[in-house]
Amino acid sequence: MIEIRHCLDSELESAKGVSEQAFLCLREVYRPTPEAVQRQRNMASDLKRLVAVDGSEVVGTVQYRLQVDRLHLLGLAVSPSRWRAGVARALIERLYDLALAHNCRRLSLYTIEQTGNVKVFEHLGFKVVERGPAEGVVGVLGEPLSEAFMERGVPALIPS
Repeated sequence: MIEIRHCLDSELESAKGVSEQAFLCLREVYRPTPEAVQRQRNMASDLKRLVAVDGSEVVGTVQYRLQVDRLHLLGLAVSPSRWRAGVARALIERLYDLALAHNCRRLSLYTIEQTGNVKVFEHLGFKVVERGPAEGVVGVLGEPLSEAFMERGVPALIPS
């Protein structure tokens, strides 16, 4: 059974390994610019990380940060051997629960359109809110890319 929890220090390298493995196929479409990589490093301390663990194996991970009225997720990654096994959905549902607990009105994310991940996130309950030129990434041949900003609503808590 898969357990979703905050990443332990001892699991961090495994979680990063899952991300690297999962993003290999995306690197055939785009690459982050050096500036974007540096920005990511600078904001790392502001991010929290969840992991999906099966036994003692980290099989998925996602980072997030709480913003004024939303929980913004970054870098959802699932070990390729576990694709289509419900790991991403389990991570998203845990984020949804965290959003509820923090009175956030929505989950949000950005995804590069050319990866085909818009449909993946639509299947997970997200809707495209805005489209535009992608920032911080370039296509493998140096071409500009587009990104979608997506959201999934979280119902307001009703006071008892």
